[in-house]
Amino acid sequence: MIMDDEPILLSWISQWVFCKRRFYLQIAEQNFIENVFTAEGARDHKRAHECKIERRGTHIKVTGLQVVSEKYHLFGICDSVEFEVISDGCYIPFLEETCRIYPVEYKHGKKRDEEEYNLQMAAQTLCLEEMFHTTITTGYIYYTGSKERFEVNISDKVRADAVKFIREISSYLENPHPIKPELRKRCNGCSLNDLCNPRKILVQDYMECIRKKYIV
Repeated sequence: MIMDDEPILLSWISQWVFCKRRFYLQIAEQNFIENVFTAEGARDHKRAHECKIERRGTHIKVTGLQVVSEKYHLFGICDSVEFEVISDGCYIPFLEETCRIYPVEYKHGKKRDEEEYNLQMAAQTLCLEEMFHTTITTGYIYYTGSKERFEVNISDKVRADAVKFIREISSYLENPHPIKPELRKRCNGCSLNDLCNPRKILVQDYMECIRKKYIV
C-alpha cells in the first residue's frame, strides 16, 4: 500500500511513461513477476547501486548516490554521477570540491530510443540541481549489453515533460484506481503479460460494448 506522504521514486517515472497499466499492477497493486529481462536488468542495477567513490585525477565517479527533491517530492538512487573538478563549478560538500555534474544511467541491452529513459534522467537532474544549487545540461546513458555510452541533452522540453509526468503520478497516487491495458508490441516481452492479459481484457470490453449496443 502506498502512503499519502510517500515520495515519488525516480524509477516510477519510467514505469509510468512506459506503460500506465504496468505501473498500476506493479506499483499500486504490488505485483512483480520476474523474467529473463527483469532479472538481467536487476543484476546490472545492483552492481551500479553499490555505493562507492572512484577518483582519477579531476574526474570523480560516485555510484549509488541517493538524491532527493523537496520541490517535486522525489527520491531515488542514481546509478552513477560523474563529477568533473573545475574552479567555477558548484560545491559538493561530501567531496569537498567544486565540480561540474553529469548523471549517468545504466540500461540493460543495446541502445533503444525510448522516451522514458531521458525523462528519468531529467528527474535525476532536477534532484541534483536542487541539492547542489547548479544547472545540468548533459547526462549519459550507458547500455550494458553493447557497452556503449550515449550523450543526452537535458533540454527545457524534456525537463517540462518530466515535471508533467511527475504531476500525473502524484495526482494518480492521490486517487489510485485500476488502469485498463493497451495492446502494444512491447506487451510480448513484459514480465506481467500473463497477469495483465491485455488481449483478453480488450476483447471482453469490446464484446460488452457490442452487447450493450445491439442486445436489449
